[in-house]
Amino acid sequence: MHQHRFNRRPRSVLRLALGLWGILLAFAFGACSDDSSAANSNDNQCNNTTDPVCGDGTLDSGEQCDDGVSNSDSSPDACRTSCRFAYCGDDVVDDGEVCDDGNSDDTDACLSTCALPTCGDGYTHQGVEACDTADPDNMALCTEDCVQDLATCSNNQLDPGEECDLGGANSDLPNSECRADCHPAYCGDGIQDDAIPNNELCDCGDDPEDLPAGCITINRDGVPNVCRLDCTLPVCGDGLLDSFYGEACDEGSDNCDDSQTCTCSTSCQLPSCGNGAVEDYLGEECDDGAGNCNDDGCECNTSCLVPGCGNGVADYGEVCDLGAGNCDDSTACLCASNCTIPACGNGVTESYRGEECDGAGTNCDVAGCTCNTVCTLPRCGNGHQEAAEECDHGDSGNCTDSPSCTCSTNCTVPACGNGVLEPFEGESCDLGAANCDSSGCACSTSCRIPWVTEKTGGVALHSVWTDGTDAIAVGNSGQAWHRNSSTGVWTLQTIPTSPAGAAFRGVHGTDANHVYAVGGSIASPELFEWNGAAWGDQWWGASFNQYLNGISCHNYASYPRCFIAADNSTVFDSQGNPGLSGPGPDFLAVTHYWASGTALYGWAVGGSGALAEYYSSSWHGGISSGTGVELRGVWAGSQNNVYAVGAAATVVRYTGAQWASVTGVPGSATLNGVVGVAANVYAVGNTGTILQFDGSAWSEETGMTTSNLNAVAGAGSLVIAVGDNGVILRRP
Repeated sequence: MHQHRFNRRPRSVLRLALGLWGILLAFAFGACSDDSSAANSNDNQCNNTTDPVCGDGTLDSGEQCDDGVSNSDSSPDACRTSCRFAYCGDDVVDDGEVCDDGNSDDTDACLSTCALPTCGDGYTHQGVEACDTADPDNMALCTEDCVQDLATCSNNQLDPGEECDLGGANSDLPNSECRADCHPAYCGDGIQDDAIPNNELCDCGDDPEDLPAGCITINRDGVPNVCRLDCTLPVCGDGLLDSFYGEACDEGSDNCDDSQTCTCSTSCQLPSCGNGAVEDYLGEECDDGAGNCNDDGCECNTSCLVPGCGNGVADYGEVCDLGAGNCDDSTACLCASNCTIPACGNGVTESYRGEECDGAGTNCDVAGCTCNTVCTLPRCGNGHQEAAEECDHGDSGNCTDSPSCTCSTNCTVPACGNGVLEPFEGESCDLGAANCDSSGCACSTSCRIPWVTEKTGGVALHSVWTDGTDAIAVGNSGQAWHRNSSTGVWTLQTIPTSPAGAAFRGVHGTDANHVYAVGGSIASPELFEWNGAAWGDQWWGASFNQYLNGISCHNYASYPRCFIAADNSTVFDSQGNPGLSGPGPDFLAVTHYWASGTALYGWAVGGSGALAEYYSSSWHGGISSGTGVELRGVWAGSQNNVYAVGAAATVVRYTGAQWASVTGVPGSATLNGVVGVAANVYAVGNTGTILQFDGSAWSEETGMTTSNLNAVAGAGSLVIAVGDNGVILRRP
């Protein structure tokens, strides 16, 4: 196509003609007058009202049409705002018109008849033809189909009829400065020149028979979905429904986003979320159109709300969102305030669920955690086992007072060394890591309160007696130690034997002023009495010829009466008369007890498990103890409750019918002495062994000594054991 200069007819002539036509209309359809006379009743133009008004929706005299507010100067085929029918020359392409540029110039791209120009009409129409065979300015260079003769174009010279010529640079490619027909690029040449200076957004040309690819018609104004005459694309708000460009509606200046009455948005979409317009009246906070999304980084979600917990929409990263219904304070809550389902680990402390804390990803059960995996504060007794705990049954389930306890109050499995006193485990103390077996320890590694060492160092002590206040211990070299009942201090009270230094193996008394010690040798058996202040020789007329190993005394008619165990199966009374005599195993210990009335009973024990019983005013031997080991200590609490102890941790008991071995005794040390105090029985032996029977089980206690313990005695709250190296222990 070519663009040439051309001759134009003067527009003044046309304007004059249109002006005269308007005057005639004014006379023909002039202002009405109100005439109510009968003569004029059929010719009254005003009907007794005011002058007619164009646009009031009433077809008055002089008007061709009147559609009221629908009158338009831009809509095709509409009644114009001058109350005229649409016409050629009104600058709107109406039905039956090919074009309408609003003027009567027949030299441009649209004729005054609203038809396209034709080749040979004598005018070179810009944008339609490059030349015209009847145009005197370029007919010599024009072919019969109004195509410029290009014989001289592209010779790099500006020849007649050419507007430019860049030689080989002439091109019909986009953004070329000079076209192949030696005319500059222009809007309507069918080539989109999108660069400066043309900046065309489209160009469908002006030849319906030669449309560029993608075009459905030539550049036109007033027609939907086509490139405009100025090579711009259809725009929202032009009143045309350009559906090809994504418009769902277009009401021109009536497009709006701010009222319930809006039927088309300013983005030419029907009012809805996603149309790209923020419609507050629909409750929208934003609208990015196709950019609305629910992914990470979205600025507007698919409900046209700014992403955020509490907007009522579960946005990216949210599990739920009930808006004002989010809550943290009731079992009825279905969504928490941080848009998560109520649960431990959601980062919200929901007390109604029993939570004390919630760290949202930081809950843990290892050391240093501030909130555990069940959302309670880490502590023993919360019912949840944390890192440093061995167990946790809660404040009500942790216990230390029953064999059924499986978790202690410090959340450890009940055991010695866990730092909790558990009497049902046989413990009398437990300091945990501070338990020890050395001097000064407050609790042993066996969780027993260590016996207090009241004396150590010196000769071996073989026997001890106490009435619960005073106490006397005897041993080698004639030593006798007396304990002050008020101060607990032991003082040496040497027994004045002759020859000096006899060993004493037994001591017993009826009160603090009548205590008797026995010992010596076959050649010089010894029997001495403590009167509360000093020791004195006491023979009672007795005649002994054996080692005296043990003594047990009682009051009879305010007079002490004693049994004495000696060698060769001999048991003496306090007069020195043997109730039994050997030869046979030595009797090493003796005890007595009262039955009802004044009946006196007693037992003597010795080697090879030998037993002798005193009843009916005499001793009777040959009784089986049920064991063949040497028995070294005996104690009787009643006629039917007698204990004897001996080698290899042997404990036998008499219950009134027969003797039987006791099971469950710990260790294997030789036991040398036994005594019962209140509900407990204590046995002591070699290497510092101390055993306790609490009525249900035997357990080992700690004496903090490895010296052999040879005897034990007790009364009231005082229990004392003595042994080698002068050791004296007191049970705390």
